[in-house]
Amino acid sequence: MIISTELRGGLSGGLVAHFAKCTIEGIARGCVPLARSWQLPPLYESGIKFRQEPGHGSGYEDWALPNVTFQRGWGDCDDLVIYRLWELYCAGQIKAACNAEWLGNGVHVRVRLPNGTIEDPSILLGA
Repeated sequence: MIISTELRGGLSGGLVAHFAKCTIEGIARGCVPLARSWQLPPLYESGIKFRQEPGHGSGYEDWALPNVTFQRGWGDCDDLVIYRLWELYCAGQIKAACNAEWLGNGVHVRVRLPNGTIEDPSILLGA
């Protein structure tokens, strides 16, 4: 499953970042019950690489579920954060969160671990 949205429409950068954060966390939490049926490897052992999605910068965003990201072998920053948060939530780390930052022309998302450390799956996987 891929969830698509349009992130344009007059919202401020801060509101777009907030929307992205909440959406990513919700998708990751919603996928937790699927862990047993998916049986996916940990993100950093999966072979998945960072790649911008087609249409990057257009205002349209696709949010891929972890099984889709694994099957295609790549994901952009939001796909990788969804996968990593899902993995952390499945491991009981429910205080992990999405860190979303407006960069002036778009949002970049990372993972905030329960201890406050920021982890950037995009950088770790080839961006």
